[in-house]
Amino acid sequence: MDRVANSVMPEISDLDSFSHHADSARSAISSDVPRLKAVLSENQAWQVEATLERELMLFEELLADQLDSQYPAVARLMESAAALQGKRLRPRLVLLSALACGAITQNSRRVAAVVELVHAATLVHDDVLDSAETRRGAPASHVTWGNRASILLGDILFSKAFILAASAGSCFAATRVGQAGQALCEGELRQQDSIGNWSLSMDQYLDILRQKTGDLCAASSLLGAWSAGAGETWQRSLETYGMQLGIAFQIYDDWLDVWGTAALGKPLGNDVANRKPTLPTLRMLETAVPEDRSRLVELLEAGAMSDSLREALDRSDASSVTLDTARQFAQSACTAISCLPDSPAKQALIAVAQQAVRRNR
Repeated sequence: MDRVANSVMPEISDLDSFSHHADSARSAISSDVPRLKAVLSENQAWQVEATLERELMLFEELLADQLDSQYPAVARLMESAAALQGKRLRPRLVLLSALACGAITQNSRRVAAVVELVHAATLVHDDVLDSAETRRGAPASHVTWGNRASILLGDILFSKAFILAASAGSCFAATRVGQAGQALCEGELRQQDSIGNWSLSMDQYLDILRQKTGDLCAASSLLGAWSAGAGETWQRSLETYGMQLGIAFQIYDDWLDVWGTAALGKPLGNDVANRKPTLPTLRMLETAVPEDRSRLVELLEAGAMSDSLREALDRSDASSVTLDTARQFAQSACTAISCLPDSPAKQALIAVAQQAVRRNR
């Protein structure tokens, strides 16, 4: 599997005005502080935490402005999009990359909101495509509002993202986000086309992940560097970092879908239920003897995590190979930014990559 890893601040003078965003921003970063301390010194960890907390407040305010509408029917839908708040991985990549390259600027904050809007749009569309009933413990938007309204909500979020990206004073940000959006949609279409294709090659699987997840993370870290005025070398290094991180993150997600627990707060076994070939199932089939492979394909075609399928996955080396592959990509992400000068922000980026493949089950 070694070949797999190679494929691919200004001060805030009045914090009271941001008090209604403080809880969400603090919650978003505080859960990561103990893990950051594993990589950074205590002083460095809290230095990064304090900077991110301030910047996440500004980001949340900018994002809240985007998730608003003068029309009540649209505003109600926007509220469901606002409730999608998760780990804010992509905005963090923007802000940390900018900080590692010099300083966070207003363009950094704009881009952070842009990539989160794109991400939120894809979540809304994904739930429709996957017929997912819940998202982060709450009913998915299409369950409440219907498929038609949810698809239109995703379209609005995409539109708002590109309008905001165009306000960055250069076509570069809008162009790069547009490229990421195109790659993401192409990756989603390719994944839909691969449903039930239990002969999907490893290269095809990884290329779909590159488009579906990696490229938006790559755009996030690249544009963070760009917003700080970094040169092309640093920009490309951070773009590679984001790509490798995104692939690692998605491979680990595929592992969690099989071996995760209810503590994740989302339904498990969706990939099997939707007959999506992922690294765990592809590896299980790759190592099965011919007579067993036919039986396993029949189990996978049934679209349910049966006891027999679970036992076959557990007996194979699919779990260890999937984890090892995710960790190789995470390590490649860390190596990609070795050219950056040492700083707490750079170490935090390394911590993010390491944590991407160590998330709670």
